[in-house]
Amino acid sequence: MFYRPRRAPTRGGLFLRMRPMIGTMGTETTAGPWAVFDYESDMFFVLNSVLAERMVVPQMARPQVRSALIESELLHIRVLCGLLLDPRHPSQPDDIVLDDLKLPCKPKRLEELRIAYGNKKTGPRAELNKHLAHATNLRSSSRDWKDLINLLSPILCDVINDINEQRHSRPSVRPASPI
Repeated sequence: MFYRPRRAPTRGGLFLRMRPMIGTMGTETTAGPWAVFDYESDMFFVLNSVLAERMVVPQMARPQVRSALIESELLHIRVLCGLLLDPRHPSQPDDIVLDDLKLPCKPKRLEELRIAYGNKKTGPRAELNKHLAHATNLRSSSRDWKDLINLLSPILCDVINDINEQRHSRPSVRPASPI
């Protein structure tokens, strides 16, 4: 049996309760838009908390382990922003987009996230594409992603929480302290 963290608010930040989860997103069955959204948002919240609280990786840990966790968080940010901000393309009809979640209204800070995330040529979106998600000549063996994470995480957390509140009464959480 696998365990999925369940977010619960606390005064000092993020408290994670574990709830049983059978299977993982790696299974061959079709998960559906809400299962994918839940997985991506859970991974984002957990990695954000781990890095902010230094729960798993102390500052003195091997740099590769810390980099792997940061890059994993960035990839989940990228997937969530794609799901929330990108329109459906006719050439990719199986991609999940915000409309698939069938919300009663747009999340409150969605336009702010769109502006902060940027576009394919400038901003965090371009930076993630050129320096993380694709093998380009612009990549290097290390990079400071702190400003990008600290810019997008609070907005993304509010958008996720708004979506969950529209969906049903799930507890809201704030992002952990910036890394």
